[in-house]
Amino acid sequence: MIPVFQDRLNFNDGDCFRACTASILEVDVTSLPDFTERGEESFQKKIQEFNNNSGFLMFTLPVVDWKYFKNVHCIAIGSSPRNIENKHAVVYRNNEMVHDPHPSGSGVVGNPVSYTFFIKK
Repeated sequence: MIPVFQDRLNFNDGDCFRACTASILEVDVTSLPDFTERGEESFQKKIQEFNNNSGFLMFTLPVVDWKYFKNVHCIAIGSSPRNIENKHAVVYRNNEMVHDPHPSGSGVVGNPVSYTFFIKK
């Protein structure tokens, strides 16, 4: 995992998820789709395109039993500390935050609501 920081910091089109993906996969952030561009429907479409066109399968779980995912990096989604009604993405490993792509480094508020993992095809 190589930490990558997000370029856009606003709530409407921030790119924390893309920065987390680049961090975990250790790729240039510009080589990835802009997942949050144009809302939730577009987000799901971009995830599907990523799964179809990359060497990885991205999948999301609502909860994780960490004994099955030891030392595996994932993207954890939770409430943003800057506005708890908005979501923020950070990198987790072994149920701990290991990287926040936001310059504040403040993570998420409370427990994450989902965890996104990558499997090499």
